[in-house]
Amino acid sequence: MERIRDFAAIDSETANGQRTSVCSVGVVVVRGGRPSESIYRLIRPYPNYYSAFTTAIHGLTRSDTENAPSFPDVWGEIAPRIEGLPLVAHNSPFDEGCLRAVHAHYGLPYPDYRFLCTLSASRRRIKGLPNYQLHTVSAACGYLLERHHHALADAEACAEIALRTGGSWYVSVAGRAEEVVQELFAFAWEHQADLWSSASPTGWLYRVLRYKVLELLKEDRFWRKHLIRAAGEMPASPEDDFHSGRRSPASSRRRSTRSCGSSIWRSTPTRSWRGRWG
Repeated sequence: MERIRDFAAIDSETANGQRTSVCSVGVVVVRGGRPSESIYRLIRPYPNYYSAFTTAIHGLTRSDTENAPSFPDVWGEIAPRIEGLPLVAHNSPFDEGCLRAVHAHYGLPYPDYRFLCTLSASRRRIKGLPNYQLHTVSAACGYLLERHHHALADAEACAEIALRTGGSWYVSVAGRAEEVVQELFAFAWEHQADLWSSASPTGWLYRVLRYKVLELLKEDRFWRKHLIRAAGEMPASPEDDFHSGRRSPASSRRRSTRSCGSSIWRSTPTRSWRGRWG
């Protein structure tokens, strides 16, 4: 947990089911624990169509954004104003995923923004709510959100939640994924003698944690960039024939059900582990 007083609360709305289709963005810049600047922009989305479902949520249609600037123009204005700040969002994996997708679509370099998540934090810190949607958490914190799903109104509510609860927020899971893998690597190296002993609680725990990381790689492609950086530092089970390429029938069957994660782990061993574990 950490306390923050300088951050940028952000909310994105999309035109359809594609994460590249950002059609509006709201940003509230907070410095010294006080909101100092608000930004709201409409964006011509890509692809440029609106689904009935998304219009029913935020009320925007194609006519609202037909003459709006594209994302590179809008973000070129916003980026210098949030430089160096962590970004706070409610359900941050969605907003982070949208930012990554739209940067990739337009060929823009992604600055690896650090995201904090008020949704995951509120679930830990505010017990007993019927749900943890933005308007519900806002009300629990004493802030009335009147225009839910308007990007700036949602960003303002997110900023108020952070400020009114003291600004102590857990880093989003996506943002900490690489650190988690590195911690698991350090754990593995420290306890390497016990990793694969069937009678060792340490080995059992490591295998469970490694399996969970592989599952995350499978479930969401936006996790992979964070996890794959440290994937080569993770020792695999000898029964997987990590370095030799040989497969036992049992490990082949496992790969058929976990092919995405396993292939990434096998393809990125580092020289240090090749020497110590090969």
